[in-house]
Amino acid sequence: MKRKKELLSGKILSPQASAEILSDLVNGRMRNFMEISKCLQNEHRYLQNEVFLLLCNIIDQNAKAFEEGRYDGRNEFACKLSNALKKTKDNFRL
Repeated sequence: MKRKKELLSGKILSPQASAEILSDLVNGRMRNFMEISKCLQNEHRYLQNEVFLLLCNIIDQNAKAFEEGRYDGRNEFACKLSNALKKTKDNFRL
């Protein structure tokens, strides 16, 4: 309830509150990731970029967990793929 109040208050969320809200969303409240990703393409271009930057940071954190051996069967796929993606991202130039 506290997180919901914080979300609805209009104030800037703390990193912890933001992570908890995102975790709550993906933990059973979002049913179709493909449809959600399609809907995000209708958002403002700046917001699309901000969502992508968040995803890039999640990838970086998962890759770090992989490199440090801080993963198990529940997140192994995400950590291994993130590690490969991070290597590609680090070599990417526009």
